[in-house]
Amino acid sequence: MTAPSDVSRPQLVPSGEWVGGVLSTPFIIEEGGQRLRAKLAIWYELPADKIVGQKMLLPGDDAGDALASVLREALRAPAWGPQRRPAAIRMSQEDLLPPVREIVGDDMIVRLNATPELDDILESMAEAMAEPDSGARPMPGNSIAGGKHPDDLVEALFRAAQMLHAVAPWKKLGEAAPLRLDIESLDINGACLVVIGVLGQSRGFLLYPSLEHYERFREHCNAEPGRIPDDVATPLWSFTLDRIADLTEEYCQEFADHGRDPIGGDSYPVLERRDRHSMPTDLTDEDLRVAAATASALSSFVVRCGDRITSDAATPQSESFANNNGPVVRLTYPYEAFDGFEALSGEEGPGEASQPDFGDEPDWMALEDLVGSRGIGVDFMYGVLTAAASHPSMSVGPGDWLPLLLGPEPLAGGEDPQVIMSLALNAYNSTVERLGRGDVLMPEIDEREELGEWCQGYARVMSVEANWVDDDVARRLMAPVLVLAGEEFEELDPAKVESFIEGGGPAVMEEVMLELHARFRELRVEEMGRRHTPARKKGDRVGRNDPCPCGSGRKYKKCCLGR
Repeated sequence: MTAPSDVSRPQLVPSGEWVGGVLSTPFIIEEGGQRLRAKLAIWYELPADKIVGQKMLLPGDDAGDALASVLREALRAPAWGPQRRPAAIRMSQEDLLPPVREIVGDDMIVRLNATPELDDILESMAEAMAEPDSGARPMPGNSIAGGKHPDDLVEALFRAAQMLHAVAPWKKLGEAAPLRLDIESLDINGACLVVIGVLGQSRGFLLYPSLEHYERFREHCNAEPGRIPDDVATPLWSFTLDRIADLTEEYCQEFADHGRDPIGGDSYPVLERRDRHSMPTDLTDEDLRVAAATASALSSFVVRCGDRITSDAATPQSESFANNNGPVVRLTYPYEAFDGFEALSGEEGPGEASQPDFGDEPDWMALEDLVGSRGIGVDFMYGVLTAAASHPSMSVGPGDWLPLLLGPEPLAGGEDPQVIMSLALNAYNSTVERLGRGDVLMPEIDEREELGEWCQGYARVMSVEANWVDDDVARRLMAPVLVLAGEEFEELDPAKVESFIEGGGPAVMEEVMLELHARFRELRVEEMGRRHTPARKKGDRVGRNDPCPCGSGRKYKKCCLGR
């Protein structure tokens, strides 16, 4: 086939390779009341690394014809340099090739292969959008705490996020199969819930209308890895706990202005709803209601059924959960096991659970009765709570110490996970406050056996992520705790152990614990400085090839730039 006569074909030395394609950009345009992702037809020259032609497509434009049109114009009058003709062209979108071939003719070398150079251009666009002064329109629909939604819904969502952080289902379930979600009162039947965050990023869950929609989403995303699909064939909701270093200063400030501290000291909840074109849409009050109910139920489900799902002898599970102020939520694992269970109602599940309250003074007696009924000593419990409130590692959360209060036995049908977590987290918050004012919850100093049990609980928690062992001050202060806990400690031989006890060592334990708490706070601050950077401010700019500010060690363009 010969090239059309309207294309100038001067006899020029080939200039190199031109890489072309139609990109789905991060930019949003509005057409007919709809938000659409803007598309860009582009040709890029190598090895010059310059764009020779580009055009933004209008709604309804044919992608192949647009790409061919841009190529025709670039051959006639390239965006830079003199008129020239490439030695070869390369594309990854085979369906766009026919109109392009009509332009270049049969004598042009045409390669169908990956086009990572165009992916870099997309990354540059994302980087430009991230700049506060870029003039790019911010993605809508992400605000939770800005006053748009009723305070009670925001409060419920924030509490559910605290519970999600406490249980950390991404640690427990890992790469588990999707779960089925049903909330009949909200007309949600057969939704598909996928837990994410096993790698420590974007910890939370995704929610699809059905399992079919989830599989369709995966199919579309896997069709062209590294690209933003034009159509992922399904809307989706995401509820995640994102670290402050990954969020804008304005987003975090909204929470701070409403008196909400970061969850776990380093994260805030992010709720998004996107349409089938991956366009973010404005959040509704019902979106917040569904997210809060789902997060709370997922946390309870993992506490009650997590071991039964992840063990070698894993069995299907289906449970219903409810809060006083929320709908009944049913979760089933795996998704396909739903039909094998009889219908569950709120009454046949764990019953109506109290709305968790993480700010009030805890019911210590109820918590003592709870742990006692599960074979856990009360003094051990107080040691666990004190260590949890002091631990120097940001990686240690309720998901690490809460199981120590529950013991190895699975929860019985009448034991409500939400009530248990509410009691434990209220006690934890109270312990943090008490330590801050110099009050340590521990047995009387002359009760040697009880004090030893308390130290055992403290030592168990401190053995998780023991980042304090290389600190000389912390090791010295931890020595008596480990002695009283009956642990072997290389710096104290048996003779010194007896000398410590006979010399009244237990009598100074309260003072030791306060010193430890102060030192551990210092170590935690140091770790925060190493692991996190402040939210980006005006004037800051991270290059695409610079180390990512999240601390992952990867290049920015391969890590958080796409966010």
